[in-house]
Amino acid sequence: MRNWRLKRGWRLEELARAAGLSMGAVSRIENGTVSTSLTTLRALSWALGVPISSLLRRSEQQYEAVFKKAGQPIGLRNCPTPAETLGDIEVLSSGIKVEPYLVRLIEQEAHFPTFRHSGMKFLYMLEGAIRYSHGEDHYDLGPGDSLLFEASVLHGPRKLLRGPALYLSIISARP
Repeated sequence: MRNWRLKRGWRLEELARAAGLSMGAVSRIENGTVSTSLTTLRALSWALGVPISSLLRRSEQQYEAVFKKAGQPIGLRNCPTPAETLGDIEVLSSGIKVEPYLVRLIEQEAHFPTFRHSGMKFLYMLEGAIRYSHGEDHYDLGPGDSLLFEASVLHGPRKLLRGPALYLSIISARP
């Protein structure tokens, strides 16, 4: 049910209003904490404009995968850091958007931007070494090192310690 609601861009209260239910009831049904009647499911399916059977197919749901073959870049984002996107995946069942990037830092003296956005960020160093800041803290990362943090705090690469550097940057956030 959450998948259909999110596809329509509705908030929980909008679905509840359209189905004639309380927001708490819709939340409990979405989270699977209560069983509901066929009458309620019918009201939800009418509100969403989908067959009632589509609300019962969670285990049959297909999830989209993004496959990137080596040497076939998907493209570059409008990002001041040289980052190649590896694809976007919106996980509909949870409403979480995942954005994986492969970041290359080559120039020792380059000015690196800082970022602040919603969600979590995970970094995994593949080659080289960098100094990365998160708020007032600084981390020296080398091959095999990782960093996971809340992305609403100002963050970004500060210095290329040993180049070229190559790392994965994965952002996970609710859209």
